[in-house]
Amino acid sequence: LEKSGAHADDVQKTPGTTVSSPGDTNSRLDVRFAGFKQYSILTLYATTFASYYSVMALESVLSPLANSAFKWGAVEVSYIYIAASVLIIFTSGIMHLMSRCIEDRKLIVIGLGFLVLSYAFLTTVIYTLDSLGEMGKVLVVVGVGIHVIGMPFPLAISESLYTKFVPAPLLDQAQTI
Repeated sequence: LEKSGAHADDVQKTPGTTVSSPGDTNSRLDVRFAGFKQYSILTLYATTFASYYSVMALESVLSPLANSAFKWGAVEVSYIYIAASVLIIFTSGIMHLMSRCIEDRKLIVIGLGFLVLSYAFLTTVIYTLDSLGEMGKVLVVVGVGIHVIGMPFPLAISESLYTKFVPAPLLDQAQTI
């Protein structure tokens, strides 16, 4: 790679062109990561990080919340996870059909919209949980369902777009990031 991010084989050598010396590590580092500093790539990094963070947040909060609010044990929470797994499979099938007629970036925004909606919904439900009584259980499960519907969109599609944006010779380096 040249400093511009282009491959060295693709750049025509002209008499005024300088090549960095082997000892110049700073310019080597700039050249090595030049293609990964694009706005689209950095946005995909942020989207992927936020999406995985939200998945782990749901997994880590659901069990203690269900235990303290509803006195659910591991078996009841496992039923929620089983239902979430079935819902993810169903949502992934719908997402596959939607990807044929809707642009990938719009699908990511749809998924992030579902995640934001689920957090707003769950925050409201949990804040008013004491006054909801038995209806609180249903509303928490609905909120988890909204979250689960939104998860596959930013996760699967952002990783797919990432491999489309990165040049093929750099995919091995790109996957390590």
